[in-house]
Amino acid sequence: SNKRKQLQNECIDDCTLALQRLDSIRDGTASTNSVSESEKNGLRSKILYRRAKALSLSLPSLEMENDATMINEDEVESNLNAAAKDLLQLLSFDVNNREAASLLRKVRESHARLGGGMGRSRISRALDALRSAGASAVAVMADGNEINDVQSAMTRQPTPQEECLPHLRLLQACLAEEVASTAQEIGRRGGAPILLPIARDRQQCQHARIAALHILSAC
Repeated sequence: SNKRKQLQNECIDDCTLALQRLDSIRDGTASTNSVSESEKNGLRSKILYRRAKALSLSLPSLEMENDATMINEDEVESNLNAAAKDLLQLLSFDVNNREAASLLRKVRESHARLGGGMGRSRISRALDALRSAGASAVAVMADGNEINDVQSAMTRQPTPQEECLPHLRLLQACLAEEVASTAQEIGRRGGAPILLPIARDRQQCQHARIAALHILSAC
């Protein structure tokens, strides 16, 4: 819920601020404002664990995993990576912290489930890029803008159609590495409705259309 998300962000921000203030405290016992390194590590351990715990609240539930549309995978992956980083830092000076070790295992297991057991996979990223390029192509066609002079042609950015080919090549490479699991991943991620318009689009370069057909035939 939005309330839970707000509380999660507030907790993460509070922990980040606490770590910054902890780093500003001087070592030693020369003044009332200084603390020993062991005391700082004790505080740091608690703060890092709390922030990692808050970040791990983004772990997808079983219901969410069964409905990929409910998961913002970029956000989940970013939070999981940040949580793992905090936990690894904690364990570097508090190696016997069982709670941190247990949470790190859960974070890694959840990360492995993203993208159908491949983490936030290259396949998922490529399909997202192709989906975005398809939407951009529709917007360009609706706008009706064309390149009318040599200078604009030389300085223009790649068109959505031209941007598709590298992502299609990546999908082909994934298929070459492992056909069955890649085809399954492409299908599970809704690849067919993305690839079919590319194969049919006469404005696409021939290489992109052939690549899309090749990927579709493998799926």
